[in-house]
Amino acid sequence: MTLRNREKNVLRKLCLSFAPAGGAIPVSSNDVHLDAKVERFFSLAGRQAAAGLQVMLFVLDLMPLLSRRKRFSRMTDEEAVAYLAHLSQSRSNIVQSVFLGLRGLLAPVFYAQREVREAMGA
Repeated sequence: MTLRNREKNVLRKLCLSFAPAGGAIPVSSNDVHLDAKVERFFSLAGRQAAAGLQVMLFVLDLMPLLSRRKRFSRMTDEEAVAYLAHLSQSRSNIVQSVFLGLRGLLAPVFYAQREVREAMGA
């Protein structure tokens, strides 16, 4: 599986919000190149998993059009992180489910990285 540029941009911005620099864990998603690792993980997981990731990224890219008239991929990094923070606080169970599902895709890949485990004392 090879992600298109827009999908890579959406994934990169999603990863920025997952483990930002200066966060609770001293290793950020950028430090471990989480976006590239997630892409590789899903390319090895099979066609259905890769297609699922692409659908989730597509949905995330279009979601802001419902309220902000700007695709996620066209937001600045700061706008994207703020938008995801807004999603996490949504009163809509559907919106929260999409947000948690996206974060759930990143977590196993992030926490599997040696640098992250060492930073957490594991």
